[in-house]
Amino acid sequence: MSNGLKLLDKKRESAEEIVQPLGNIVLIKPDKGAEFERGIAMPESVRKNPKYPRGTVYATGPGRMLESGQMCPTGVKAGDVVIYNAPDIFAKINEIELLVVDSAMILAIVSEKDA
Repeated sequence: MSNGLKLLDKKRESAEEIVQPLGNIVLIKPDKGAEFERGIAMPESVRKNPKYPRGTVYATGPGRMLESGQMCPTGVKAGDVVIYNAPDIFAKINEIELLVVDSAMILAIVSEKDA
């Protein structure tokens, strides 16, 4: 049996994992030291020590089920750049450190202004 476990561990190390968050969960790859004042007026003190960091959505769950039985989607999709307010709960997936948050902790989606 231990040989089977070793083989399984070797497979896991070489294979890329596919992750699908459940419910209202969003996985975010935090931007390291990113400036995020684009279109938002922020004092210098906030820019030096941002309380609300930003990152890129890596994956999202399907959303939450309402009492009516309808699905309420998360409101973001993979690739969206977001500003969030969340505790530091990380998961390492495919050698990438990802922040695990509830979609309610996402404050805004950042988009480029069209010229």
